[in-house]
Amino acid sequence: MTTSAIPANRRILVIDDNRAIHADFRKILGGRQEQDANLAQATEELFGADAGSGERPEFELTSAFQGQEGLAAAKQAVDSGRPFALAFVDVRMPPGWDGIETTARLLETDPDLQIVICTAYSDYSWDEMTRRLGSPDRMVILKKPFDVVEILQLANALAEKWRLGRQAARNLEELDGMVRQRTQELQRSNEQLLQDITERKRVEEALRESQQRLSEIIDFLPDATFAIDRQGKVIAWNHAMEAMTGCTAGAALGKGGHEYARAFYGTPRPMLIDLVLGPDQEAARLYLSTQKEGDVLVGEGEARMHGKLHVFWGKARPLYHSNGEVAGAIETIRDITERKELEAQLRQSQKMQAFGQLAAGVAHDFNNILTVIQGNAALLQARTAADKEWVAATSEICAAGDRAANLTRQLLTFSQRQVFQPKALDLNEVVANMTKMLRRLIGEHIGLEARYGSGNAWVSADPGMMEQILVNLAVNSRDAMPQGGRLLLETSTATFRPADLSARPNRRPGQFVHLAVCDTGGGIAPEDLPHIFEPFFTTKEPGKGTGLGLATVFGIVERHQGWIEIQSKLQVGTTFHIYLPPLAQPAPARPESLKASPTRGGHETILLVEDETALRQLFRHILERKGYRVYEAESGVAALQLWRDRRPNIDLLLTDMVMPGGVGGRELAERMLAEAPRMKVIFCSGYTDDMLGKDSLLRVNGNFMEKPFTPDHLLRRIRDYLDAPAGSPAAASKSSPPANGFAVKAN
Repeated sequence: MTTSAIPANRRILVIDDNRAIHADFRKILGGRQEQDANLAQATEELFGADAGSGERPEFELTSAFQGQEGLAAAKQAVDSGRPFALAFVDVRMPPGWDGIETTARLLETDPDLQIVICTAYSDYSWDEMTRRLGSPDRMVILKKPFDVVEILQLANALAEKWRLGRQAARNLEELDGMVRQRTQELQRSNEQLLQDITERKRVEEALRESQQRLSEIIDFLPDATFAIDRQGKVIAWNHAMEAMTGCTAGAALGKGGHEYARAFYGTPRPMLIDLVLGPDQEAARLYLSTQKEGDVLVGEGEARMHGKLHVFWGKARPLYHSNGEVAGAIETIRDITERKELEAQLRQSQKMQAFGQLAAGVAHDFNNILTVIQGNAALLQARTAADKEWVAATSEICAAGDRAANLTRQLLTFSQRQVFQPKALDLNEVVANMTKMLRRLIGEHIGLEARYGSGNAWVSADPGMMEQILVNLAVNSRDAMPQGGRLLLETSTATFRPADLSARPNRRPGQFVHLAVCDTGGGIAPEDLPHIFEPFFTTKEPGKGTGLGLATVFGIVERHQGWIEIQSKLQVGTTFHIYLPPLAQPAPARPESLKASPTRGGHETILLVEDETALRQLFRHILERKGYRVYEAESGVAALQLWRDRRPNIDLLLTDMVMPGGVGGRELAERMLAEAPRMKVIFCSGYTDDMLGKDSLLRVNGNFMEKPFTPDHLLRRIRDYLDAPAGSPAAASKSSPPANGFAVKAN
């Protein structure tokens, strides 16, 4: 603090009714020129020998002879800004105010004025004066007669006191100003601080609200999500994470040291979230795969939770401060076990579909070849009936053809491309009818037992396919028990509730007919179970199996809207559980089969249309041997040309369905029937339903023959159709087509 100095004030007011007193004061205080010898001597005695030669302070004196006059002078001095430093006031000043009254009024006018009360009498006691004038700190009593030294001392001391008092007042004033200024600054600082505190509270409240919203958003996420700080401590743990792991947020928050991994792996260890904060080769090897996408890391891993191996997909990325520094990391986790299982099922389905397409693609040519083989073998067998060696040889050819035809049927059944003709069946009856044949099939070293449930066992199924299921599973069990064992066939009903579906993804709620095939064989290894229904997969030695048996069973069951489950344990045995939708009402009794009539020939004219040369020649040979007149054509186009050129009287058209040249069997029949409506038609094909397209509808009529077939079957079908009277059902057909046998018109 810098304060300006108060200059010395040497103005003195003298109030006394005695003019001589005024003269004395001037001699003493008025300056060196007014001093007399006595005063000089007194000064020398007071201040020393050298003092007389020095300059004494000079005071400016103003005289007043009455109290009122002195008060007026004091007021004028104050008003002009040149106040008196002190006043010498006589006590007795008649007439008018005495010294005490005058002093009181002077102090009211100028509180800083120093007062010296001069008296020769003891007019007032000190107590009385202080009572009337107040605090005596500004008053001095001077007894008359005056002592020069005393007056000088009083004048100098009180003048300096006045200066020091004014200096102190100024200092206090300046200090007060500084205090006020500092107070104002502090007030402004406090106001700013209050604003800062208010803003900070607002920011903190906004931050809390933001954190609350962020927490709610994280909780709302369907994927399990958690976050950690830079020290690896959990700072977020959402509801999906609680549901997945069973670990609550309260138990997880604040935990470090990779404790969050315990819920997945049973022990603390790095997870994907740690890999985004720093490379860790050991931790990376714990994952099935990882992929970097910018600062985001995506990975898949496995963990055993709740007694089951789960596959998890995770996505993690760093969390950043506003300055760009890494603050922590966040990870979302998704259980993709079910998706992986579905993908595996899809791949299996695609694999089986591809195989089915392959099987269907070769079925036509294969069936044509089998028809040629079986037909020629049958012809040889008829000609060499007396030669046992030839009969045995041709029998082997026929048997091989039958096995090849059965293999083709298995392929097509597996691929769901075989003709599907469901009927109302009692599964108990099917099992009972097959038991005798299965005993011969599996051998005497294996005991066979059948158990039948008391509930409804009626299903809508293809009889041949149901029998094929039993045969294939029985053969599979027989091969698993080379040293003998026990085979159990059991039917029952099964009911599944929604709670029963989690363990088996293929199950459906409701009631089903249950067929169980249980053996006591060597069982299936766990690593082979996922592949057991794949086509051509077999655990048997080379040459011991085709790998199509169980694949065919799988295809049949799926085609009947059912599913199959396996239970197997090594050295204990295997059980196949098949579930099929039940029929609500038992079906009526099936009609008895018609007995086959002997094969006969005839003299009618037949137009044979077949693009396979070997088949065409075989059919012509078979028909001509039985007395029929045969015209042949290698395509639909050639058949139409023959029809136009010769206009033969055709009794029956025997045609393949799919032929080159753009005219198939259906179109050929339509064109010819338009001109010869009495002509009868038999279609034949080695193609599957999906390849025939709309022509597959012809399969349900009696005028369709599916390759391969034997010469006897061909001759019997032709004879039955030719012998059927016009307008009556064909003898060989269970449906009721028109006399020409062509039951379906073109669209």
